[in-house]
Amino acid sequence: MVLPKYIQTLLQKYVPNLGVNLASGYLLTFSLMGVNILFAPFYLLYLDTAEFGLLMFLMSLVNFAAIGIGWASGGLVRMLGEAWANNNLVDFQNIHAMGRVVFVTYAIVASVLCLFGWAILNYFDVVSQSVPPEVWCAMIYMLLHYEQVPDRQAMNAMNRIYLGNYVEIGRVAIFVLAVLICLPIFQSVVSVWLCFVASIVVQKLFYLICWSYLKIQFTYRRFALDSKHLQRLIGGLGLRFGIYGMLNLFLLSDVMFVGLFLGMDAAGIFVLVWKIPEAIAILIWRVPAVLEPRIVLLHKKDEIHDINKIYHKGYVIYSMICVFAGLSYMLFGKWLVTLWVNDNAPIDASLYYLAGVALSFMTITRWPMSFASSLLQFRHLTMTLFSEAVLKILLLLLLTESYGIKAALIAIIASKLIYPVFGYHLSISKFLRLHTN
Repeated sequence: MVLPKYIQTLLQKYVPNLGVNLASGYLLTFSLMGVNILFAPFYLLYLDTAEFGLLMFLMSLVNFAAIGIGWASGGLVRMLGEAWANNNLVDFQNIHAMGRVVFVTYAIVASVLCLFGWAILNYFDVVSQSVPPEVWCAMIYMLLHYEQVPDRQAMNAMNRIYLGNYVEIGRVAIFVLAVLICLPIFQSVVSVWLCFVASIVVQKLFYLICWSYLKIQFTYRRFALDSKHLQRLIGGLGLRFGIYGMLNLFLLSDVMFVGLFLGMDAAGIFVLVWKIPEAIAILIWRVPAVLEPRIVLLHKKDEIHDINKIYHKGYVIYSMICVFAGLSYMLFGKWLVTLWVNDNAPIDASLYYLAGVALSFMTITRWPMSFASSLLQFRHLTMTLFSEAVLKILLLLLLTESYGIKAALIAIIASKLIYPVFGYHLSISKFLRLHTN
């Protein structure tokens, strides 16, 4: 499909690199999803159930560790983006180095706590051995991963998102190749984690090649303890991004709430209905995410008029995509789930109708939310998210007994429809209108 020429001109002028950023982002997403889904049966060919469980547990542990520092990523992108917009390379390098020190320090502390926790579990005989080699490998991987977070965020801030995506795709390719070779030979969890470590080391080499190509040098020696920058990252700005991130995480924990209120069987049924819409939502959310670095740059240059154009023209097209996705799942959701899990698919058609409506609402709201966070409009954003979270829990408590797992989907729809679907859009539109005039 060829876009009209005026739309192409608009995108080239106001959102450079959009096409390559978006395409490479989807390629990375599909790569990660493919590895996570397709490698499970491959692991089980060479690992027994207990070993496979340990591998999945450690992967979940490494991902969960981000809850303590993930909030700082948004603040770091913002600070790097401001320095880049001002053509202040020295500040850009210093902020990058500061971010690396902060993330590496966190990784060391998190690793020590994980190792200490494992030792406690071993002491009380919850696990059968002291810290095994695979746990040490997982902690090394986590340390190397966090050391490279500022590299990825710096590329995002420069609106070179595609470079970071290609680097990560390269890491995924190296991991896949290494596992296909090593796991059949060594048939152990340690071999998988050594493949993780090897892939993250190669990823660092890819980053160094990119920075050499861009003629930008980063070293730890450039870091100066600038209290102003550090306070922004882990203080006011970082805290605002942190609250926003934690509320988002809370609102996306529907499976956990269903399990708590209705039990694990109900949670399993809910996953079957909601897994595909959730995956579709993640893909759609990448559209506003790709725009965020550009919005930060335009905001720093006080070009609110350009942001206003991007927001309102994009919101219409984006909303149409969200509605189409929801309607498609309403019509074909049951068929898709049956294709995926055969006879295990829930037969109640109303579940798929509700899930389709919920998918439309939860994706539509992401466009104004993404702009609001990029423009640092956190007060209204976090207050609305908090109200939405409280309302969702209240609805679950009130409706669970009568509607079962449908209560979770009704809660998503109602908590979005009562205000966020319209409120986020009206709030950011008002902000852009006032500052444009």
